[in-house]
Amino acid sequence: MKVLGIDFGTTSFSGSLYDSEQNISLFATKENTSHIVNGLKREFDLEKARADLYSFIKYLGDNFNLAEVEAVSITGNMHSFFLVKNNKPVTNIITWQDERVLENYKDGVSYVSYINNNFKSLFSKYQHLVSSGYAVTTLLYLLNLNNIDGCSIHFAPDFIIKELIGKKSYEDIFTDYSLAHSSGLYALENNNWNYKLIDALGYSKIRFPKVAESGTFVGYIGEHIPVLKNTPIYLGMGDNQASVLGTIFNHKDKNKLKYILNDSLTWLHQKPNLFSHPYLYIDLLVLKKSQYFDKYNQQPNNLIQILSSL
Repeated sequence: MKVLGIDFGTTSFSGSLYDSEQNISLFATKENTSHIVNGLKREFDLEKARADLYSFIKYLGDNFNLAEVEAVSITGNMHSFFLVKNNKPVTNIITWQDERVLENYKDGVSYVSYINNNFKSLFSKYQHLVSSGYAVTTLLYLLNLNNIDGCSIHFAPDFIIKELIGKKSYEDIFTDYSLAHSSGLYALENNNWNYKLIDALGYSKIRFPKVAESGTFVGYIGEHIPVLKNTPIYLGMGDNQASVLGTIFNHKDKNKLKYILNDSLTWLHQKPNLFSHPYLYIDLLVLKKSQYFDKYNQQPNNLIQILSSL
């Protein structure tokens, strides 16, 4: 089976064509020219991102035999989000590097500090603090300036999926739990949006997408992309998690995996709450589904055994 993975990166679009029968991967990269820097704001211009995507697909077609692709999945920019109203984007994609919420909000503190100081008790148990680049903080900035009632929130990979499918409504496109949690507004412990925090921050009139497991079928690529027409798309995951999972199954990178896990272990053993860090927890969720956790009865505390076995 040949699978095409597309990474919507901050500086480039990347593609990997994996042949499972021959265990061979081919790679291609092309510049992402859509990045906008304006003071503390960091965004992707939607029109440029769209043009770059189609240019990248053409580039892939020039270098790969896309007629052989049997499935497509998307990752990239897991914190980056945008707002949609009446099935049309009403903002650019606001990236994970955006720092507008470091500006003063009220009482001499930034948007970030205001939320951390006043709403921490409502955070997911796996969310220690929020920062700039999170939807949970940036939405407060947008709410303070614009009428965003009735908008729905979506993430950077959702934009790519919608462009590939074409006619499907944004409301019918799932997002996966790692992308949802990267917003700061999802509670992994409940596998649901953190509506207590959402309501407390005044976001109750914003609609949030359905969340599904990575690998869930999303739809077929439309006729407007002939080289991939009717190819099924399956839900990906956050780029942090994809990186960890890719490292696990790339046997050439065992030393890199040891470094990643060892660094995580060092950090974990310094903390009373082993799973207080959201991204590490999600990475461990991905690891739990891997062959290494299967070998040890899916016990996260056996990471030391995993390291020694590599």
